[in-house]
Order: sequence, then C-alpha cells, then structure tokens
Amino acid sequence: MRTIQIPTERKGHLAYYQDKAEIDQAIQRVLDHGHYVMGPEVPAFEAEFAAYCDAAYSVAVTSGTTSLHIALLALELGPDDEVLTVAGGDLAPSLAVLHTGAQLTWVDICEETLNMDPASLRDTLSAKTRAVIAVDMYGAPADMDALRDALDGRDDITLIEDFSLAVGATYRGKKAGSLADIGCTSLAAGKVLGVLGSGGALTTHHEHLYRRINEVRHYGRAESPYWHDDPLPPVKEPDGMVIKGLNERMDSIQAAVARVKLRHLERDLGIRRAIAAVYDEYLKAAPCRAQRVLDQAVSSYRSYVILVEPQIRDQFVQKMAEAGIRVGLQYIPPDHLHPYFLERGCQPGMLPVIEKVADALACLPIEPTMSVEDVHYVAETARKLLFDLSG
Repeated sequence: MRTIQIPTERKGHLAYYQDKAEIDQAIQRVLDHGHYVMGPEVPAFEAEFAAYCDAAYSVAVTSGTTSLHIALLALELGPDDEVLTVAGGDLAPSLAVLHTGAQLTWVDICEETLNMDPASLRDTLSAKTRAVIAVDMYGAPADMDALRDALDGRDDITLIEDFSLAVGATYRGKKAGSLADIGCTSLAAGKVLGVLGSGGALTTHHEHLYRRINEVRHYGRAESPYWHDDPLPPVKEPDGMVIKGLNERMDSIQAAVARVKLRHLERDLGIRRAIAAVYDEYLKAAPCRAQRVLDQAVSSYRSYVILVEPQIRDQFVQKMAEAGIRVGLQYIPPDHLHPYFLERGCQPGMLPVIEKVADALACLPIEPTMSVEDVHYVAETARKLLFDLSG
C-alpha cells in the first residue's frame, strides 16, 4: 500500500518548511522588539491584506469565528433581529449568531454550487432580517450579485461574506473579501492563507464599519489599539469604552507569519488550481460530480469536492483510506443536525438540499505541498474505485 506524502495531520508542519527561512526571520523580529500583541506587524498585515483583497480596510483578529462574531456585534443586533446563513461552514456562522443573541435562520443551498441558493434566500427573508452571512463554500465564491438581488433593495440588511475557505478566489474579477459589506475570514493553520496557529481578519469598504469593528475587537474602546502607527483615518475619538466589546486582537507573531504566507499565496493558489485541473481531467467521465464553480468565478480550492452516490460514499472513503489517501467529510453533518440543535427542535428534512449533499459529499486532498506523483495517484485511485464501486 502506498501512502501519499501529505496526510492531513502534517499539513501545517510541511507548510512551515516551505517558507521556513522567511518565517523564522519574521518571528525573530517580533521577539527582538517585544511588542507581542498589536505590534507593528499587525497594521502592516492589515494594510497588505486589504490591498490583496481589493478592500479599503482590514482588521486582524484571533480567529475566523471571532471575525464573524465581531461583525455581528458591530451591527449591534438584538434578540428581535434575525440573521440568515447556511447550515454548513464549520459551525462558525451559526455560533457567531447564537453568541450575539440574535435569531438564527438557515437558508438552503444550491445543489450544484453548494453555496447559498438565492431563491431560497428570497423565500426565507422576513421583516426581522438584519444580516445575511453567505459562505464561500470549499473555496468557490457564492453568487453575490444574485444574493444581493434576492435582498430586493432592503437597505436595512447587511451582507456579510465568510471567505474563510476562499481567500484569493475571485468573482466577476473581484477578490473574495471585497464582495459584501463586510468580509470575514479564518487564517487558521490549514486554511488557504494559514498562520502557525489561529488567526482571522475582517475586510470592508466602509469607514464607519471599520471603526466600529476596531472598537469591538479592542475592549469596545474608540482609541487606537496599535503600538505603532495608527492606520485609522484621523478623527477626534472619545476616551474609553463606547460599545460592548471583546479582547480579540491578533498577536504580532501570527501577523508576521501571515505577511510571509500572503507573499506566497498566489504560488500556492496556482498549485491548488493545477491539482484541481488534474482531478477534473481524471474524473470527467467517472460516476461522480464535482462542485460547480460559477462561470464568472475562480475558486481557491480549499477543498476539491465530489458528490458520489450516497450508497457508496462511505465505502469509497474507506477504500481510499486503505489505499493511503484520506478523504475528508467536511462540515458534515449540517449544523441543524448537530445534537445541540436537534435538542432544540430542529429535525431532518428542514433543509433538504444540504442534507442530500451531506450524504454524497467527499473531499479529495488538495495541498500545495503534494507531489505530482501524489496528485496522479489520488486521481487514478479515486477514478478506479468510483467505477468499481458503482458496478
């Protein structure tokens, strides 16, 4: 039996060695100056990340879940307000809504794109809806224009893009993170742009949202959270706490690492897309269907998703494991089928499309550190097993 070189548990380790010399130097600079939280690396990363995402502003925080929580707190939602999102995406959007105290409502997905279905969004909107969190699932951007159209001119609704899986992806020539009123992303190890631990960021085009987000992540205080140059536009700020905030400021070492990884992101995205092209070619006639990326979009391929017949999916995963290949079942079960939600009245059948997808979904390994031989081995093994198991 052959085992490919990139099992999941070693991804972060190998990603570090790809850029070891630059990462070591960046970390040493932080150790030398001693400003371990919100040191100069943080505003530098924020400026570079905003520019990369084609956004006016960026705010660095401690995790992707935190970025979503902060976005909702910045909107000052209450228990009479409703937030719509999808029931897939590592639980983070749903948890962020729960922690604000707002009402959580799920929208079903499109079976082909695996992203929020604009028609389902239109049908789910209510007078209480104040925010929509659209997740760019598996790295493929959601159809943001269609989602905005579905909001039917509701200026009281804030559109939030969770692009944790899609940093570097594009939609109609625009980068993920610039497609909504607020963008939220994870920078955790293993993500497309991942640090050596945990991290997150928010993006926005709007100065008033940028200021409010900064306040929330910094104890609810209006004054600057930075040790060094303040990138906030100069405005007279009140002293002290102005909003119920959090302490979720990025540490300087992770910001330093993120700056290194950002410099090499296009290299890594090119490799991911090349791997995806190999899988597309090998599997084009196989009994499976890949996630459809919109014609006007380019995926970052955080995952390469195929949908297989539900009756063979688990056997396919097992046989791939026996061949030394780990196939992911990411974001399964959907949020509403977790015990917490089942105990509070959710039931199977509430969201039929995402439940159907969950029974068929399998994610092939797709990492920039994979060798050419590994990629072809995965593709050929998957193709053979799919034909064998489908009879």
